Amino acid sequence: MRRKEPLHERFWKNVDTSDGPAGCWLWQASYDADGYGRAYDGKRGRRAHALALELSTGVPVPLGAYVLHSCDNPPCCNPTHLRRGTAKDNKDDATARGRSKIPYVHTPVPENRRPKGDRNGSRKHPERLMRGEAASRLHAAQRKLTVEAVLSIRRGFRGGTTITELAREYGVGVPQVHRIVNRTRWSWLPIEEGTT
Repeated sequence: MRRKEPLHERFWKNVDTSDGPAGCWLWQASYDADGYGRAYDGKRGRRAHALALELSTGVPVPLGAYVLHSCDNPPCCNPTHLRRGTAKDNKDDATARGRSKIPYVHTPVPENRRPKGDRNGSRKHPERLMRGEAASRLHAAQRKLTVEAVLSIRRGFRGGTTITELAREYGVGVPQVHRIVNRTRWSWLPIEEGTT
């Protein structure tokens, strides 16, 4: 029966160290879609550069932790090019080295296709930006109930009609009538005289 090689021996057989101690040591086995090497540590598949740092330092790299490249070369496994970091460190590195995408600068959108001026959404549809009473009045016409119906529901409730009866009469749900009489809906309507 053939003896299984230790992890560090199996791992370093897949790394090309021909560029010398200062150069990039490229992973020679499988890669993921982002160009990072994939290695098996005996339990699970991982990114090769993270395993390289773990094997060289002897300190485990927790799942989800970041291992950053100083050389910006994803398949590089040279431990002198690797360091631990956070997600913020990773983002800051990408920005400092010009690798983060800025909308309309790093994306292929022609100048004439970029929304600006009157083609901007806030100018084409100003009603979508309205808040408070103005928006409530504007959209009142699109609602199932009219202003008169809402006032009638409130009057009916004050007169002793139950919420269930009012919902059936006006063709809306019980929760909607409850919100109307408690003024969490249609609250912009003025309170009628004689009510509290």
